[in-house]
Amino acid sequence: MNDKTLVSMGLLVYNHELYIEDCLKSILQQDYSNMELIVLDDASTDKSREIINTYYEKLQQKFQKVVLIYHEKNTGKVTANENEIIKNARGYFYKGFAGDDIMMPQCISSLVSCMQNDPDIAVAYSNGYVVDDNFKLGERFARKKLLSQKPVNDVGENVFRRLMLRDWIPAPTVMFRKNVFDKYGLYDESIPYEDYEYWLRISRKEKLYYLDRELVFYRRAVDSMSNFRGKSARKKLKTAMYSDQMTIQKYLRYLSRKDRKQTITAFYSYYYRLSYDINFYRGFLVTAYKCKKYNPEICLDFWPMLLNMLLARWLVNYSGKWKAMSDKHLAIMLLFNQWLIVRQSGKSIKEYFFRKGYQKIVIYGMSYAGERLLDDLVDSGIEVIAAIDQKAKDIIENVPVITPDEEIPACDCIVVTAIGFFDEIEEFLSKKVSCPVVSLEDILYEI
Repeated sequence: MNDKTLVSMGLLVYNHELYIEDCLKSILQQDYSNMELIVLDDASTDKSREIINTYYEKLQQKFQKVVLIYHEKNTGKVTANENEIIKNARGYFYKGFAGDDIMMPQCISSLVSCMQNDPDIAVAYSNGYVVDDNFKLGERFARKKLLSQKPVNDVGENVFRRLMLRDWIPAPTVMFRKNVFDKYGLYDESIPYEDYEYWLRISRKEKLYYLDRELVFYRRAVDSMSNFRGKSARKKLKTAMYSDQMTIQKYLRYLSRKDRKQTITAFYSYYYRLSYDINFYRGFLVTAYKCKKYNPEICLDFWPMLLNMLLARWLVNYSGKWKAMSDKHLAIMLLFNQWLIVRQSGKSIKEYFFRKGYQKIVIYGMSYAGERLLDDLVDSGIEVIAAIDQKAKDIIENVPVITPDEEIPACDCIVVTAIGFFDEIEEFLSKKVSCPVVSLEDILYEI
């Protein structure tokens, strides 16, 4: 690490075949030259590795050194993988990145220049733009910034106290001086969201600096852990809340009694509003109780918000059988419409399974969608070895049909065709099998 201009770039990849090419192109377009690249692929089941390998020669020409770490088995441990990359880095600066994000050409050079101009800066970060699943490098985009307000550059305890109230630092924009990890250790692998804990760990002693430029495109995908929408919204919220709670509890002892109260109130208030936004009834009630417990004077607008949630729940659950049937048939209609769009575009659902390497599958749910999927896969090269349905004894198909409680045969994946119950079914199946559980709806929109 004698070269004080060398940047180690760590790229973490898992099933990013739709995005990794744009990510690699953006890395190759950097206007900074003295870099090394460490790529860690956590046993992707798609074509991510193949795409990386096709760029290997170009990457070798661009970087001083290229290290490829390919796991044979998926660990699913993002923090441990980040630490493995850092252990292999030998640069003076370190920049972590994900395989679905994109850098502006001046990203590395801007951050390095900023840190070289002030030797006291331990971590530099910037702004960026939020993009969705469909964004491609070079396309026009809605200029939605990661940070809507410019953070105040402060030092020491002031930064620490503000971070305890809210994490505003966008991880994809961050660059470290590599010796920070030597002084403070690696990421805490017991905490799901490792970056927030690390900012708090170092902020009391080190300078964190905001560079007011947009240097990355951050992809907030449907399945992103930071996107509290879609089928896994409640699961993601509970994980985020658990992670933040662990982090805050770890550092509360450094605050005054008054600041502790403010921090705890801010934490529960944030998840109270978020639970309301996604109609997470239990989370809403728990966080409301905690807010009032720690700060009885706080105004929560509890009753109007609770009334809205109860009304929404009533409309979903108790507005009559016709409403439930109507919603279900609408969802089925939209599913089959997307299926038709896929076929009209000349594509087939079997392409998804071939791309993922799934040769033997099990279908969960043998209603309209399940029967159609089974028919579509006849003579496709994809073997449906069984089907699962609550009414298995009443169903006659050319594959074995079992109930959910029976032993599920070994397969490459289970496709859930049931509309509106994916989270519950996935949770149930994950206790019985180790293979991926995927939604038919997600497959059709991914093709």
